[in-house]
Amino acid sequence: MKLRAIIIDEPIHVYDEVACSLWQKALWVKERGYRLAYQSEFLPISTDDFFGTHLIVANELSSGDFDPVAMYKSVRKSQAERFQVPFGLVSMLSHTTFKESPVVSNLLAEQTEISYDSAWTINPEYKKDKDFSLLLRDFMTMFACNYHLSFGFHRWLSGGAKQFKVGDYFKWLGGEQILPDFQLPLFDNKTIKLI
Repeated sequence: MKLRAIIIDEPIHVYDEVACSLWQKALWVKERGYRLAYQSEFLPISTDDFFGTHLIVANELSSGDFDPVAMYKSVRKSQAERFQVPFGLVSMLSHTTFKESPVVSNLLAEQTEISYDSAWTINPEYKKDKDFSLLLRDFMTMFACNYHLSFGFHRWLSGGAKQFKVGDYFKWLGGEQILPDFQLPLFDNKTIKLI
C-alpha cells in the first residue's frame, strides 16, 4: 500500500480531474461509513463540503488513481463567512440547547481564525485490520496537526459521537471539552462530545 496525504482545499475551485475524482470518492466513502453507524437517513454531506478543506489519506494505486482510506473535513470560520454559509459548529448546535451558548459565542467573536473539523471517516474496506487502524490514526494525527500548525489556527474545534471515542482521541491530543455532552436528534440522538 502506498499512502499519500492529500489536501483538497475548496473543491468548488478545483479543476484537476484526479483531485475532483478523489474528492467525489471521499464523499461516497463518507456516506457508506456513516450508513454503517447511523440509522437515520440524514445525509452526511453538506454545502460546506464544496468549500471546506478535505484532508484525505489515500492509497495510490498502480494505475495512478487514488482510493480514499481515511478523511475528514476542516472548515475555517473565514470560509463560512466568505461563502455566506453558517459555520458548521453553529449549524450543529442549532439543534440543541446550546444554540446560544456564551462559550461558543465568545469563541466565534475572537478575531483569530478557527476551524471546525468534522466528518472523520475511515473507508470500511480498510477498517478490517486493527493494527492498520492504529497506524492510520497516527498518520491522520500527524497530518491534522501539521495542517493546523501550518495555517496558524488559534483554535481547532471538533465534535463527534461519544461511542466512537472521539473525546478520548482529542483528549489524547491535548484537547479540552468546551461544552457538556449533549444529544443530537439528527444523529440518532447519539451523545456528542465537543472539543
